[in-house]
Amino acid sequence: MKTFLNTLLFSGMLLATTGIAQKNLLKDGGFENGIGSWTFGGGKFYAGFESYDCAGIGQKSKSFAVTPDSYLNPFYLRQTVALKKGVTYYFRMHVVGTGTLLKTIYSSVYVTLGVKTYQHRQYLGTIRPHSGGVNTLLEYGFLFTPVDNFEHLSIVFSTSRRASLGFKIRIDNVELYEKGILPWTHCTTDRANSPKTVSIESYGKKNELYLLFLGTKKLPVGIPIGGVLGLLELDPSGGMFLVGNGIFNSYAKDLLSLPIPSGVLKVIKGRPLFWMPVQVTSFPKTVTLGKVATWGFQ
Repeated sequence: MKTFLNTLLFSGMLLATTGIAQKNLLKDGGFENGIGSWTFGGGKFYAGFESYDCAGIGQKSKSFAVTPDSYLNPFYLRQTVALKKGVTYYFRMHVVGTGTLLKTIYSSVYVTLGVKTYQHRQYLGTIRPHSGGVNTLLEYGFLFTPVDNFEHLSIVFSTSRRASLGFKIRIDNVELYEKGILPWTHCTTDRANSPKTVSIESYGKKNELYLLFLGTKKLPVGIPIGGVLGLLELDPSGGMFLVGNGIFNSYAKDLLSLPIPSGVLKVIKGRPLFWMPVQVTSFPKTVTLGKVATWGFQ
């Protein structure tokens, strides 16, 4: 499979020659500097910074943790960021729910982007740790195109009613990019509870083929490859394995559901895994390396 990727990368049919780097538009998305560029407000029982493995890769880093109040008084993190009308952006972050909630209580996370006169609200999902406090480990991502110039991004947390103090939501690796021409990917499966399948959502150019590669090592800095768009972020010394393929639909996205044999899950649990979508465009003949996503299984 590594040979197959190399054949794509160095094919003489390829026309493009430029490596493309993209920068996270959010500051302190990993909370290394604490609250940094974020402001916060609303209702909470607890909020602070904790060392936690939100990505499920066996490596702890500083994360933001909160026990939010009810939806009547939600808690939010907010950052000022200039987003342009008509430009498509990609957002993603790691989210973990820990502790125990009663069956009658659920917790919600959503993102709002806007100005005083207009807002875009993207519901991300429900965080409900399983009985006994087993973690819920998720990665959220979505595309959006503002219909107005936006001034801020807010991540909002709430519960259906007041939760116990033992419940927490942790987030880390909050990213916001201009989508540009690169394909993107994120996981939509709870990765903390021995899943038998994993669902992976990818975005790219509509009606075009893409391949999904898995690696165990990531290069410190992406490198350009002649004849290919994007930067190679996977380290070939760790292997690059083709795990799936698909065609982006009319909404420029696709969802892959991949089986995970129990024997394989035992081997990869708690280990760093890096996922790279590669778009193969039919006309003109080009290959585009996507932005690597980092996540694993607990």
